[in-house]
Amino acid sequence: MDGVQRQQRFGVTQKEDEAIKELDLQQYFDLYEKLEVEGVEIITLYSPCYPASLNTNLVIGTEKDSRPLILYCAGNTKILNNSCASIVGSREASEESLKFTANVAERLTAEGTVIACGYAKGVDKQAFDSSIESEGQSIVVLLREF
Repeated sequence: MDGVQRQQRFGVTQKEDEAIKELDLQQYFDLYEKLEVEGVEIITLYSPCYPASLNTNLVIGTEKDSRPLILYCAGNTKILNNSCASIVGSREASEESLKFTANVAERLTAEGTVIACGYAKGVDKQAFDSSIESEGQSIVVLLREF
């Protein structure tokens, strides 16, 4: 990818692009292109696509700013700004807890709420499965570095 392509794709100025070249960030541009080919969308903190709820609900402008700098997304990224409820819980959940989770997820899904969860066994996986089985939408948050 040449400088003009980087400037267009990442919205950087020529001066910023020259600074990037000095930092030898080519490996990151290569990773970006690889992920793009695989259908992974990269949304940065300063992207207009960055979820408003993360800007609103996480600490901003202090040393404790906990917003993720980069989101790696696959699927329908438009739902990132829909009404959303997070469901998380024990990996060793009781049968009663799993039934309760399924009920809550199904009700929220019926109201058009997107379910956000991890994908760990137990409550998180039950929330995801119930959302999908109810023909709803779900966001799975995986905390991982490349």
